[in-house]
Amino acid sequence: MDRPKLSPCNNSLTNMIPMKNNSLSMMLGAITLLLTGSSLMASQPDWNVTAGHQYAMVVYATIVDSAGNPMTNAGSLLSVNEYGTLVGVTPVSNGPKGPIYQLKVASDNWQSDLNYSFYDGKSDQVIEVGPGPGFESGSTVGSIIEPITLALTLKH
Repeated sequence: MDRPKLSPCNNSLTNMIPMKNNSLSMMLGAITLLLTGSSLMASQPDWNVTAGHQYAMVVYATIVDSAGNPMTNAGSLLSVNEYGTLVGVTPVSNGPKGPIYQLKVASDNWQSDLNYSFYDGKSDQVIEVGPGPGFESGSTVGSIIEPITLALTLKH
């Protein structure tokens, strides 16, 4: 029996095992889809902060939608940009009073305006966040006990 040759485009279970029984082939195809299904699902943005910035600050925040509902879906991220450069990103974590975003912000400017964005892990959408604190080196905005509240600017 000849074995199939594998290539990057020909590597599923159904291609590696010659099948005469159609139902077995369909079952293996379904198993393959289940095993690789995560690649078909939504994924977080590729947000990476570059290292080596001179100044830093911390923002403790909760995120709410336009109705005031907390945005704490698994896989969600809060990010911040300064003049178009990503300077902070964090996932939701557990705080003493519930879900919280602990955002470490890095900059080469002593003070500047910041733009906040929120990635909703449930809807796979990036949503702008309303006005948030600007950058001020060495500052801490909010606390782990009393975080500030940031609101999404679009109806969610």
